[in-house]
Amino acid sequence: MTQRYATLGAVVFFPIILNIFVITISYYFAGTPIITGLLLLANIFLLLWDYRRLAPLVKLDQNEIVCNSNDNIANNVLWTYLGILLFFTTVVYIIIYDRNPILWFLICVSLGLSGLIIYNVGQRQINRIK
Repeated sequence: MTQRYATLGAVVFFPIILNIFVITISYYFAGTPIITGLLLLANIFLLLWDYRRLAPLVKLDQNEIVCNSNDNIANNVLWTYLGILLFFTTVVYIIIYDRNPILWFLICVSLGLSGLIIYNVGQRQINRIK
């Protein structure tokens, strides 16, 4: 629901998926190396996507100032609150409905769409003030 920790997640996931990929190559797993290889490739693409954020960790001489993303939708605190609401909704849902995947999927989609609508309405109001 939020992209605040996406780069950290990609960095932490990289050694995990790399080890899983090496293990699946070492032993004979029928189609698993293809899946883990694609996951590793996707993770590498995520790390390359966030190269500007990760560059200060790799470069020793750094004269550039690393700028945070100015993307309003990714930095909006609404998504953090919506993620917390989704967590508590999921916990209550598991207790009450005993894990019906179709209903849970519909709840997740409705929460995401409602968050997107709330965000768009808020942005329109901000743009009217300007």
